[in-house]
Parts: sequence; structure tokens; C-alpha cells
Amino acid sequence: MLTAAAFGLSDWCFVAPCDCGLGLFARTNLQRGQVVGEYGGPRVPEKRKLQGQFLLQVPETHVIIDGNCENAPLCADDERYVVVYANHDGARPNAELCTWSTAEESARLGAAERKLVVKKRMWLVTTEPVAAGGEIRFNYSAGALDYWNGAEPASSDWRRARA
Repeated sequence: MLTAAAFGLSDWCFVAPCDCGLGLFARTNLQRGQVVGEYGGPRVPEKRKLQGQFLLQVPETHVIIDGNCENAPLCADDERYVVVYANHDGARPNAELCTWSTAEESARLGAAERKLVVKKRMWLVTTEPVAAGGEIRFNYSAGALDYWNGAEPASSDWRRARA
């Protein structure tokens, strides 16, 4: 638990070292269809994206979620979401990202002008049971996602064991 606390911890998962850097692991037994957490961070207009390794474009928008706060310099460490540490598995992922829309009150307007704004949020959901301590991975290239712009990374021990 000391390692998990150092890298990140939530109700359902924790971040710890794995065969390809840091990864996301189940704290308890997770059922199929269970929400693990939100893929979140500062939202940046696509045209203002500068750099980053944890960038996710929200489907059907021009908004990028900056999971590592690399395009938002005032982002504090405690604002980071642990789900951004879920690694890739293109062959046998055990989770997937889902987009859900929520209505939120706009904080930028004055009290008299407040209105509801629909915001698309990204959530990591298990596609099969994951045992406590098991790594949680999803396919970065599924659906509207495309992290690689070409070739996927080399195979890892985890990918070979699940093949």
C-alpha cells in the first residue's frame, strides 16, 4: 500500500510499477461492467495542445483531456486521475473507455446568467472480471481513440501472458 499511496490510489484501483513503467491495478475484485474511474484532467482545446503522453481527445469534440497536466501548468499533483495510468493492450484488454454526457452548471457565467452545459466525460469500465491485484488495461486504438498514429508499442510480459 505504500507504493500505491506514492503513485495514486482510488476506491477501486491503485497505481504501481509494472513491466512497462507504471500501471493501473485493481484494489478489490472487480466485476464485468464495473466503473473503475474517470479519465480526467484539464480540458484543453485541440488547437492549443502542445505536448503530452496522456492526452485523450473526447470523441466528437475538439477537446483534449490532458491526463498528465502537461498543457496546464497550474494543475496540482492531487488533481491527477489514477485512470490515466491504465496501459494499452490491443489483443486482450480487460477494460474500455466509455463516453457519458453529463449536464453541469456553467461556472464561467455570473449568477444571473448560469445555465446547464452538456459535458462529455470519459470513464474506464471493466469488460471482464479483474481479480484484486490484477492489472487493468484497455485498447488505446478502439473506436474513436487513436493514440499511436501508426505502430503500437512492443509486446510486454503482461500482453504475452494474456495472449
